[in-house]
Amino acid sequence: MKVAPHVLFAVLMLVGCRPASYEQFIRADQAQDGDYIFQLDLSDSTATYDLSLYTRVDPALMAAATPSAELALQVCWLYPAVEAASDSACFAKPTMSETVYLPYGAAGGTVQLYRSGVKPSPAGEWRLTVTPMAPPAGLRGLGIICKRND
Repeated sequence: MKVAPHVLFAVLMLVGCRPASYEQFIRADQAQDGDYIFQLDLSDSTATYDLSLYTRVDPALMAAATPSAELALQVCWLYPAVEAASDSACFAKPTMSETVYLPYGAAGGTVQLYRSGVKPSPAGEWRLTVTPMAPPAGLRGLGIICKRND
């Protein structure tokens, strides 16, 4: 059976493409001293990125929390060159640091757009450290969805 060259080329192009989005989830028991550390591949300098945060709180352990509750998160952005300086680079020299609020309490978990149209300078492998401030009982963990916009 002969395969047309254009069909073979199309298959090779699909195999070599990076996915347009990916997810990472860190369980609460795997967070390093309460820090959720995500590695983000933001190396395509021609693209922008949309980042969403997600979480799930075990409803049986929520106690008095209501479904409209918000979780305060300290978010620190670090470029890899800064990371090499020390293990606590987030507190020593963050590229950017901010507090954001993620609603929680939905039975199936919560997904919230964090940033849209991100175009980091310089492009590369970035590290995002997310630290929940006063996490609720039953927090199962935090995740991030990174979507590349070509």
